[in-house]
Amino acid sequence: TENFDKLYFGEVLRKWLFSVKKNSIAPSSFMRYECTYRLYIKNSDLCVVLLRDIDALKLQSFFNKLKKTATKKDAQKILSPFFKYCFNNGYIVRNPCADIIIKSRSIEKHVETFNKGELELIKNAALEKDFIFYFLFFSGLRQGECLALTFDDVNFVKHKININKNSVIYAEFDEYENRRYVNRILPPKTKESVREIPLTAEMEKGLKQHISREKEKHLRLGVKFSGQQPLFSSATCVQLDSSRLRKRWKDFLREIDVDFKKAHSLRSAFATTILESGAPIDVAAKLLGHSSVNTTMKYYIGDNQERKTNAIQALENYLNN
Repeated sequence: TENFDKLYFGEVLRKWLFSVKKNSIAPSSFMRYECTYRLYIKNSDLCVVLLRDIDALKLQSFFNKLKKTATKKDAQKILSPFFKYCFNNGYIVRNPCADIIIKSRSIEKHVETFNKGELELIKNAALEKDFIFYFLFFSGLRQGECLALTFDDVNFVKHKININKNSVIYAEFDEYENRRYVNRILPPKTKESVREIPLTAEMEKGLKQHISREKEKHLRLGVKFSGQQPLFSSATCVQLDSSRLRKRWKDFLREIDVDFKKAHSLRSAFATTILESGAPIDVAAKLLGHSSVNTTMKYYIGDNQERKTNAIQALENYLNN
């Protein structure tokens, strides 16, 4: 029987993380846990303290030394279930994490987007140079959803695209805890992410031209074309991942002389544009694959004074007519 009094915090945490927690969450989520553990906890002063000697004051001191609120919350996501596990299994007599205080400032998240002139430049250039960026803007898809699409997901008969999977890069660990980054096609996280996106006439036209170019590329390289292959692939017809797409995006913006913003800004532009054009919030949420309209409101309406004024004005107009 192991002597609990001689267990060091660092060793027990490592064993729990790789033996227990790893098997209870998605690989992409575990990659974030492992990163937080490796960067902020693994080499901390706590790890050389006996598990029984970890109290709320020592733990609070550890959290206080972390500079960013987001980092503190990420560390709490690891340590809170860890100490609960230790308490439930008799390693400790009290959970020190229960009394931890993390102060957080309420800062409204700013969603980066492009102005109308920049979007016009991006739209026209993408039609000629790299259709995936045109597609990202006019579909509102997440990058992982877009990269996971196959030719079979496009239905020109019913004028729609089926969204039912996600491309994810995450770390796999061997028995020695060495990590290797891999790209996998996985089911979406939520049922709301499984959806259908309607195709407009312009989008269909652009997609058909894109698919025609893809078929020519496959033929030129001697790669067999099939409906299960990725709709958007590399120059050598292999699966694109987010890192390759990121490089293409940077090169694309540099070529058309538009200041860099993350490719996710195209999704933001899609959301804000359809909302400003009068789309109901619930329709926007469904197109974006949000599990709640609250998410759509938080990130794409937020504290915009003009939109709030317009909403109240619309109510007044309705009551006065």
